[in-house]
Amino acid sequence: MKKKLSLLLIMMALITNIASAQTQPMSAQTSAEKVAILLDKSGYSFRKASNNVWVVSFTGKQIADIQVVITTTPDLLLAGITVAKKNRMRPTAEFFYKLLKLAHAYDLVKVGLDTDDDLFVRIEAKLRTMDVDEFKAYVKQTAAAADEIYGQVKPLISVQ
Repeated sequence: MKKKLSLLLIMMALITNIASAQTQPMSAQTSAEKVAILLDKSGYSFRKASNNVWVVSFTGKQIADIQVVITTTPDLLLAGITVAKKNRMRPTAEFFYKLLKLAHAYDLVKVGLDTDDDLFVRIEAKLRTMDVDEFKAYVKQTAAAADEIYGQVKPLISVQ
């Protein structure tokens, strides 16, 4: 029985590795390297928070200091912002109704609750053919959407 289980685990690991290799982009340049190049060309001020994570700052009308966190998967750019922490939100029906309406109102932007139940705004975009203008537009759109969405839900959250 132990031999069968071990063999099964080895086979599952091999299948997972093969499937993962097939979904990797077929490029000599990694997504992290591409984002680093796009950031350098963007003209944005940014800081590297850790390996494969960068932060670009914006000033908004509703949020004074918007921190767009950028990272990648093997083929996607992820740009996101935590709009409100769980402990600041009042989970009312009106609040969730507003979030659903906002999620529908924005193209390309995801609005939701993350695994910590914090309110987020995020964009996910294919990196393979992305140029610097498209990159800048995604990052700027993420910041603008977060600022606008915060303004819309601010009356429904507790301000501390």
